[in-house]
Amino acid sequence: MKAPDEPSAAQQSAACLTAWAVKELPPAFQVDFESALKAGPERQAEAEDVRAFCRLLERGLQTRLPESALRLPAAVRQQLENAARQEAPRPVSLGMPSLAAAACFAVMLGVFSQSRHSQPADGLLAGKPRQDSPAPSAGKAEILRLFRMGLGHYDLGQFNEAENQFNQVVALDPTNTAARRMLEKADREVNNYLRASRDHTRITMLNDVDSLWVTPVPDQPSAPADTRILNPSGEALNYQIAGRALPETPFLSVSAQPLSTFSIDVDTASYAIARRHLNEGRRPPAESVRLEEMINYFPMDDAPPADRNPFAVHVETASAPWAAEHRLVRVALKGQVPAAEVRRPANLVFLVDTSGSMGQPNKLPLVQQSLRLLLDQLDPLDLVTLVTYAGDSELKLPATPVTERIRIAAAIDSLTSGGSTNGSGGITTAYQQARTHLIAGGVNRVILATDGDFNVGLTSPDELQTLIAREAKSGVYLSVLGYGSDNPKDTTAELLADKGNGNYAYIDSLSEARRALVTQSRGTLITIAKDVKIQVEFNPAQVASYRLLGYENRALANEDFNDDTKDAGEIGAGHSVTALYEIIPAGAAAPITTATTDPLKYQTPPAPASGTLTPQSASGELLTVKLRYQRPEGTEPSRLIEVPVKDPGTAWPQASANFRWTAAVAGYGLLLGNSAHAGDLTWETVRRLASGAKGPDPDGFRGEFLQLLEKAAGLFPMEQQ
Repeated sequence: MKAPDEPSAAQQSAACLTAWAVKELPPAFQVDFESALKAGPERQAEAEDVRAFCRLLERGLQTRLPESALRLPAAVRQQLENAARQEAPRPVSLGMPSLAAAACFAVMLGVFSQSRHSQPADGLLAGKPRQDSPAPSAGKAEILRLFRMGLGHYDLGQFNEAENQFNQVVALDPTNTAARRMLEKADREVNNYLRASRDHTRITMLNDVDSLWVTPVPDQPSAPADTRILNPSGEALNYQIAGRALPETPFLSVSAQPLSTFSIDVDTASYAIARRHLNEGRRPPAESVRLEEMINYFPMDDAPPADRNPFAVHVETASAPWAAEHRLVRVALKGQVPAAEVRRPANLVFLVDTSGSMGQPNKLPLVQQSLRLLLDQLDPLDLVTLVTYAGDSELKLPATPVTERIRIAAAIDSLTSGGSTNGSGGITTAYQQARTHLIAGGVNRVILATDGDFNVGLTSPDELQTLIAREAKSGVYLSVLGYGSDNPKDTTAELLADKGNGNYAYIDSLSEARRALVTQSRGTLITIAKDVKIQVEFNPAQVASYRLLGYENRALANEDFNDDTKDAGEIGAGHSVTALYEIIPAGAAAPITTATTDPLKYQTPPAPASGTLTPQSASGELLTVKLRYQRPEGTEPSRLIEVPVKDPGTAWPQASANFRWTAAVAGYGLLLGNSAHAGDLTWETVRRLASGAKGPDPDGFRGEFLQLLEKAAGLFPMEQQ
């Protein structure tokens, strides 16, 4: 009596026929098999049908057809499996060659591939049954079935599915060394794929771009000119940026407003968004151009702190390259870089948007690659939790130590998209998990990956702000990774990161994911100072007026500077934070721009404040930079740093390379944003500034910036005149 799982003669014949068609029949059987084919015309015709199908399948794999196009429907697969288990299978009609070939191919995956992998698993050796093999038990039959399925997935390059099957084998039979070996092979294949992806040239990665995070709305003739954009087909669309666009900071009179107060910002999304637009051949909308995010995209080689402060403060002045009579002031912070071995253990919750809108190649698949890159940077003692949200939130993977990398990676790779977007439900679940596994004194952070589409649950900015700000006080911070281009809310993503004491990066390619999560992983994970505020007091004896470039949405009331309850930005390990002021010296004509109103009817407006100058005004100091910050634990009062600054009159050519590069990036942002304060700037001026200050560029980011300048100059040549 034949063992239940032993293949019948028909099954063996089908396996040999398919092996011959794909040119993998062992040489010992080749001659005899081909002789048998020639002896029967019907058998020879069937063989040619199978060979034709295998060629078709090979061409489909070479052209990278979607996996779903090559996958048998569940009902058909079940029928084939049932037929394969019967003692006497029904004869296959030659009138349906594709179905016959599919049946042979399914049998080949389960039988013949065993000989290729040399796995003594199912009683077959080189396609022949082992007559001395005892009939397996029901449990062993299930193990063999799962093992065959795993090998089939492995042969097709479906390594995640293969790992799932082999894991089930190990769960049923922990001593199964064959399954463990195949798990290791599948994991190596996945790692090799990721390594190859990371080694792609930057040019290739930059070509994988999409449009800005904007929401199309019906065209309106009254829309401002700078919001009307041509899509790739040439059709004019009106785009409305989610949230409120803030106007540029104007020049302010020192006599009337001597203090400038704002929160620092280490977000970088604006630069990546502008890059995407330029690579698509169009200008980014002015509302998306945030100067501080462009400037802070580039790390600076300023000296780290030499004292016990978490960051060093550098201030320098020079003439403004776009207005010779103006001066520029660069205020730069450089965070300390703790030794690698002193990093505190991390409790990370990956919160992934798996709604239907994430089903595009530049969304969920890129999220999965990004999280795999970050996983490679984590230490064995770190914890990873995976939460997803669509219509409902779901705990996909409970808190798992990074020692189980294969398990974490498998959970990440298993994600699929579908459903609506209950963002608040996912955030609530993620924070609950983070608090449950809170590491006292460690790194506790939720990392949200989304295209920004929140359409179920708490959707208003005020409700989300309240939720995120409340949770941040528990010691769990929030970072946001933005993906996609068709329906993201850029301002919402930035707002969530700000309120969650985290940072916001826009991921448009694997290269950008590597920059944010590998090159700057320590800055992303390790906060060295929180609630960092800057207040600059200008000396009216030296300065007539000033304006801060960027930071419009980071402005604080002057009294907030000394109020430790007021939230501000965070600095991560090694982060560079830069702010630029453009000032007009005292005695020069000051283009003070203030809101204009009709003349008052019942009174004469008071003159601008002109207080009595103090003796310190004669010190020659241009300004004083004051900073307040708190330690990450936030249990002590804020600490104050004061830096008085004199202007040595440095001409622009003598400015530091860091200063000149920062000004070049700022000029780029001024031109992209159609700034009213761009002065005499042209694309050629910006290119010369950047070329002369490029310096070392190990990651290629500055070289890429020069390419973007050339692209912008080609797209908007009239602006140089």
